[in-house]
Amino acid sequence: MIFLKFLRDQLPFLGLFITLIAIINFVLWLDPTQSIHWFNLLYLDVICLLILVSFIVSSYLKKRSFLKELHFRTQYPHKSYNQTLNTGKTQSELIYQKAYNTLVDYGKEENLKLINRQNDQTEYVDSWVHEIKIPLAALQLLQENIQTQINSNKNRQIKTEISQISHLVDQVLYYSRLDNFTQDYLIQRYRLKKIVNQVALENMTTFLEKHIQFEIEGEDTPILTDQKWLAYILTQLFSNALKYTPDNGSIKAKIIQDHKVTILQITDTGVGIPKQDISRIFDKGFTGENGRKQDKKSTGLGLYLAQKMAQKLGHELTVSSTPGKGTTFSIQFPFLSYYNDENQDNNLSYKKRTEA
Repeated sequence: MIFLKFLRDQLPFLGLFITLIAIINFVLWLDPTQSIHWFNLLYLDVICLLILVSFIVSSYLKKRSFLKELHFRTQYPHKSYNQTLNTGKTQSELIYQKAYNTLVDYGKEENLKLINRQNDQTEYVDSWVHEIKIPLAALQLLQENIQTQINSNKNRQIKTEISQISHLVDQVLYYSRLDNFTQDYLIQRYRLKKIVNQVALENMTTFLEKHIQFEIEGEDTPILTDQKWLAYILTQLFSNALKYTPDNGSIKAKIIQDHKVTILQITDTGVGIPKQDISRIFDKGFTGENGRKQDKKSTGLGLYLAQKMAQKLGHELTVSSTPGKGTTFSIQFPFLSYYNDENQDNNLSYKKRTEA
């Protein structure tokens, strides 16, 4: 394939060479002063063609290593995008090589600057989150101290707003850490029902305020995951379910086990997702018809983060919904074989600990 592409580039030279041979043959054949037999002309043409073939083959052999290297970098850019080129031999190849290496070096410098800026931003966000949690904790303590002195409805409203601020602060923190996920995870064996109940308990105030019934079905299946990141994913799903489920509704978590995966389904009896929005709810910044309503303000980051985190954990997050009836989010948890060190399709590894 590479040789054919090289040969295609030589077509103008080949055409010129063959045209010159034809002109020479024509002149010698018609020259009355020359008595050349047609066989001698054919013999001369064969010699010229052999010289041409030898020249083309030798030229290709000189360029082969350079062309193969370029072809490899074109086919597998992720393996060689930051490596300089050093296979050039001819003057033209050396010129190309110098230009290519200059771009690679420039790209490395720009990537390093970008990484440093991202690290600075991440450090700033981490510092900001930890700093802002101090007044948040103080507000929560103040609310607990004055809850008997103010109207119960006002107290619930203050508590809900503090909880919402805390949730948004955590969202900023997790968003900033998304690119550095591999530095902040630990795959272990956990009991799925225990994590679900823990997240549901953290949202119990909203359950009680809206009189929403919660139940969980299925066996308490052990799964492989990172507890902190999975808890955040579930928090997003419960938050959405509670936000769009009317009073006196219900939310059900169901654990399903088959021979390949464990599936967790979280189903609500909320307003559902319009058909035109269902394919975009995991897009960054997408709020949809429900999110644009005045009483249902949304940032469009919650489900985006949940989807990204699920992918990085090796889980599969999907959704199905019927407008006016409710929505079901499903998370599929793979078995141990997905996380073994020989699996090249993911960057995760399993570290065995005692069950949580």
